[in-house]
Amino acid sequence: MIIQMNKKTKVLLIVIITILVSILAFCQIYPLVIKNPPKDFKPIEISEAKSKPDINMTLSYLYNVSREKHPNGSEANYKVRDYIVSCLNEIKVQYDIQSVNLDEEFFIKDGKRIKENLEDIKSKYYKYLLKKARNKNIDDLMKNEFNYNSFDEFYTKEILNGKSIDEQVEEIISENKEKYKNHTLNNIIVKLGSTNNENAKDIVLVAHYDSALESYGAGDDGVCVASLLETIRCTKDEKFKNNVYIVFTDGEERNFWGAYELIEYKGFNPSLFINFDNSGNSGRLVLYHYNNYAAVKQYFSEIKNECSYSFANDILYDTENNSPDNMFVQAECSDAFVFDKNGYNTLDFALTGNPFYYHSSRDNFSNIDVKTLNNMTKSMIEMVKYYGNNDILLTQKENNIHFNLLNGVVISIDKNIYIILSIMLIIVDLIYIGILFKQHKKIWKKIFTILCVLGAIITLIVFKCFSFAFLIPPMIMLILEFIKNKKIKEITSIVLYELYLFVLVQPIFMIIQFMLWSGFGH
Repeated sequence: MIIQMNKKTKVLLIVIITILVSILAFCQIYPLVIKNPPKDFKPIEISEAKSKPDINMTLSYLYNVSREKHPNGSEANYKVRDYIVSCLNEIKVQYDIQSVNLDEEFFIKDGKRIKENLEDIKSKYYKYLLKKARNKNIDDLMKNEFNYNSFDEFYTKEILNGKSIDEQVEEIISENKEKYKNHTLNNIIVKLGSTNNENAKDIVLVAHYDSALESYGAGDDGVCVASLLETIRCTKDEKFKNNVYIVFTDGEERNFWGAYELIEYKGFNPSLFINFDNSGNSGRLVLYHYNNYAAVKQYFSEIKNECSYSFANDILYDTENNSPDNMFVQAECSDAFVFDKNGYNTLDFALTGNPFYYHSSRDNFSNIDVKTLNNMTKSMIEMVKYYGNNDILLTQKENNIHFNLLNGVVISIDKNIYIILSIMLIIVDLIYIGILFKQHKKIWKKIFTILCVLGAIITLIVFKCFSFAFLIPPMIMLILEFIKNKKIKEITSIVLYELYLFVLVQPIFMIIQFMLWSGFGH
């Protein structure tokens, strides 16, 4: 028996269900309630840790790492380095310190890197404007649209504040030489237990321990440092088939100095870098950038705790469709991009929830989400155990799109299959448009369906993903056309649309978060 409801009651019920579904979808990505550390928290010693993993121990690491603002070269940063080393000594693991003097030779290398990056951005900008000019004379475009005589004049004045690239580099290097003379850069490299297998690959997990100048560095990147320290404590006695290294880099906030030095380290030959660098202090650990589709497919088939939307990678780091809006996002924004551009297979993870404290004094111990910290530690331990004992897929031929449906439930679809399915659905929707016009259906249905198809075509061409978001509503409408019973049709429509909303809201929140993320320093 179906309960009779008036129109107002139905609308109210649908609104309530929609709100609840949206909240549930939001909770798949970010916690609705953040649990901060207790105000009277007292750190414990490693010898007092009771279980594996122990959240009080992880909080203690974080508390000690983020007590002071500790930018590279500061006394506070050396204290953090010494604290990490003291923890490793107490845990009793093998480690090495890659110490580099910030001397003339170092800054010559750094100057070359800065110059290469500025020239790379200039080249991307030129290609974008050339594309915009439709391969015609770019100087004409400069005169007509930007009131400059040439691209060089435009780039110098608009991007480099009136300086040449060489002048910009010299200014940066001169300032750094004066500020960091007589200082050292220190990467801390830990090797976990290995069986010395001949076919072993080197897997490297990385987090940076320096903070931004104005930050206590709790979220960026103390959470990751603390979780990796607890990961080391919990896995130190295990023997792995592969060589697992955990690295705490220095100078990430200073042009990724530690990462550049790490790739010159002679102690390993990394097959895969797994980098952790946050712009938020809560939420789930998100795989937001990668350069090896096979490794990503393997990751999601074996490790169930994380979420990812590969279209974020495609949209934010699309090298084929550079524009002023995304080319600076594509520039280095974490140590991972140093590994990536030097040819290493790389997975780059981050917390992106609540980015408003990023690079500010509010990025401190008191504002960290305890549950997030605990989940990150468990995820890192799972990664170490999996990658330590399994072969790593490293071919870049596979190309997949990933959809998160529920916490820990990720569906992967080959991009070529996705494109074929999208084209098939576009054809079906076009047929449905024809039916709507033939049967003289309501005008709003016709306009809505046409807009959905156009949206699907555009997203498929530009991003090669996310087209399903536009194609599913017309498919639901088409399915409902075949249901004749009015009551069953109403119930079916509510169920289908709410399920669609549940799936759709997650990437929408993710896109909004990435927009905030890119606007707060990255």
